[in-house]
Amino acid sequence: MLQVMGGYIDLIGSAAEKPTIDVQRVQRSVHHAKSAVERASTLTKQLLAFARKQKLQGRVLNLNGLVSSTEPLIERTFGPHVTIETDLDPALKNCRIDPTQAEVALLNIFINARDALIGRPDPKISIETRNLVVDELANMSYDGLLPGRYVSIAITDNGIGMPSSIRDRVMDPFFTTKEEGKGSGLGLSMVYGFAKQSGGAARIYTEEGVGTTLRLYFPVDEAMLTHAEPPKAVDRRIGSCERILIVEDRPDVAELAKMVLDDYGYICEIVLNAREALKKFESGSRYDLLFTDLIMPGGMNGVMLAREVRRRYPKIKVLLTTGYAESSIERTDIGGSEFDVVSKPCMPQDLARKVRQVLDGPNGIA
Repeated sequence: MLQVMGGYIDLIGSAAEKPTIDVQRVQRSVHHAKSAVERASTLTKQLLAFARKQKLQGRVLNLNGLVSSTEPLIERTFGPHVTIETDLDPALKNCRIDPTQAEVALLNIFINARDALIGRPDPKISIETRNLVVDELANMSYDGLLPGRYVSIAITDNGIGMPSSIRDRVMDPFFTTKEEGKGSGLGLSMVYGFAKQSGGAARIYTEEGVGTTLRLYFPVDEAMLTHAEPPKAVDRRIGSCERILIVEDRPDVAELAKMVLDDYGYICEIVLNAREALKKFESGSRYDLLFTDLIMPGGMNGVMLAREVRRRYPKIKVLLTTGYAESSIERTDIGGSEFDVVSKPCMPQDLARKVRQVLDGPNGIA
């Protein structure tokens, strides 16, 4: 669903930059994106179990940088009527956390703060970062954190606050005070789980009629930050009319991939399952790349299909795609480590870049 939303939104943006706009194409993109949003709304109610089992991909980062990178997200969440203040420690130490999950955790905190500010005079939030040391005597004051050095980030709002009866339950799974359809009760539970999995803690301080502070703690990591060079932009016409067979059981995802790769100069066809893909090859159709989903119904998954096609046509290039995490049972059980994989969601430029890498590499290994 994120693949569909992000991809179609990017296509709409690209269409707006062209001298003539294909109205039907834009309308189709909007329709698919809206449908994906509706499905995502339902799916969020099932995310808790996934979030708790997901292997975190920790890397060294600085919370000050995380705050700076999420400024557009903060502004979109709160809008122009909320005053946003920051108090970031310039000597803040680094920590090792999953940056994607950290952004999701902050978003959940921001959403709760935004809702608490509705109807309040002079609504305001503040974001603060600090270094601190927890000793053996103080560790119980920090929810049992092991003695050591930590960094913290606190988000404070001057909203309605909450009574102790709600504060004590607010991080329980599926607990929510919001009306039906306005909240799933997953947000702060996910924040708590993320902090604990990262070796830290999450604490709430609140007072009715005054506001709420939610503070996250993470262990200090002395490793230095590494600044990866940003990927170069991909030329919109990097394809050389290579033929690509897209195998995807979701028609909307398949059409999105085709539209993206068409824009980059490839010639694409779509089939919805592995059996149809084999029939295409058996009929004499020839392709330069097999681009297939990993998990598909019908008894033949993407790895099985790729191996069979590679057996018949050893020179064909193969690219798999999936929304499952690398460490998930679904991926480890299926195998397929001999093939390149692009993870969903991915933006159009990232997909085009990966397709080009695979096509240019020997037998699909870039």
